[in-house]
Amino acid sequence: MKKFIDNIHILKDETIIENGFIEIEDGIISNIGESSNNKANTLALDLKGKRILAIPGMINSHTHSGMAALKGAGDDLPFEQWLFQTIIPLEEQLDDEMIYLSTMISQMEMARNGITTFVDMYMMLDSIIKAVDEFGMRAYICRGLQDDSLEDGQRLQKNIKAYEKYHGTANGRISVGFGPHSPYLCSKEYLKKIADVAQELNALIHIHLKESQKESHQYTFRELANIGLFNTQTIAAHCVYADSDDIQVLKEFNVSVAHNPSSNLKLANGIAPIEKMHQEGVNVCLGTDSVSSNNSLDLFKEMLLASLIHKGETKDPQAIPAIVSFKMATSNGANAVGQKNIGLLEKGMRADIAFLDMDNINLFPLIKPISNIVYSGRGSDVIATMVDGDFIYYFGTYPKINEEAIKKQFMEKYVKLYK
Repeated sequence: MKKFIDNIHILKDETIIENGFIEIEDGIISNIGESSNNKANTLALDLKGKRILAIPGMINSHTHSGMAALKGAGDDLPFEQWLFQTIIPLEEQLDDEMIYLSTMISQMEMARNGITTFVDMYMMLDSIIKAVDEFGMRAYICRGLQDDSLEDGQRLQKNIKAYEKYHGTANGRISVGFGPHSPYLCSKEYLKKIADVAQELNALIHIHLKESQKESHQYTFRELANIGLFNTQTIAAHCVYADSDDIQVLKEFNVSVAHNPSSNLKLANGIAPIEKMHQEGVNVCLGTDSVSSNNSLDLFKEMLLASLIHKGETKDPQAIPAIVSFKMATSNGANAVGQKNIGLLEKGMRADIAFLDMDNINLFPLIKPISNIVYSGRGSDVIATMVDGDFIYYFGTYPKINEEAIKKQFMEKYVKLYK
């Protein structure tokens, strides 16, 4: 049966369709526009009489969902100390159950903030995929890879097996890619091996590049391109220290950059040259990074920072205008994962939608919708979030899961972790 949402406002490009409707069939927007009386054989979805604005579901292009248990760990530490002395030792204590529960908690926060899709890099993919399957989000899940003394080929093999088992499952909501952590934790030989496998499978590569000043002179993007790293769909997270030659390589190989302003600022790594990338036509999307380095999963905050910090850095008020920042969180994220059926509200697109309460005073008056969403919007404006036409967050509840049971199990594990 078709689903029907009526009497809502719909964000269309930079304007609003008033008194609009959205019709959904088999998880796809089958019709959208000004309200229609053709509601035969449809199931009306109740938005409780609120004045609602429907916007495309947001896409978190870089995160580590299994790290919810490490929220706040290593706050206010230098990057190297944070990563190697705090985070990695704690990660060694995480088990499958903790990562499953952490992924559930992360999805709760993302769905509450209007995020419908996320690109993940972490370990124990079976646990992450189980959580995504049950919760109902759309995810591109990449196994974190590094060739240290413990690797012995097993991590990459596990990644390949996960791809073969899970890629395209859950009605296409779950995709599996490859996540070499970074050139400083992966040798060039190992990166080439991963690149060859990903290209053969036509799979996504998700990698950290030039996040910190220390690694800024260790390699060039041209060197990575020469070993074939960018020969498949690639998302490069951070790129804070990408120089002009690196940016040309990103453009040449159509590599997407996941900009993580909160994380880069909090870890004092700096500000990525996003304005230059945008001018060169590089596809820039937005990520939150983990709750250890952010410490939230809220793309409203990232949209705001993505506009403000680059205006301040360039002394140009027109640098990264609101519409560009908004696209980074929506359609550019869809481009980054190679999908043409998410990131917009149009007929034929997947019904991945966030619903905002237009009566929230911070959005009032909603005369310039994109500007208000970027400069005044908050995750708390979201009253419902749906993926494939099914609510995953709805007026303070998570319809597909037992929220309290998950929180209880999480805290039982969490207390033991920090004993």
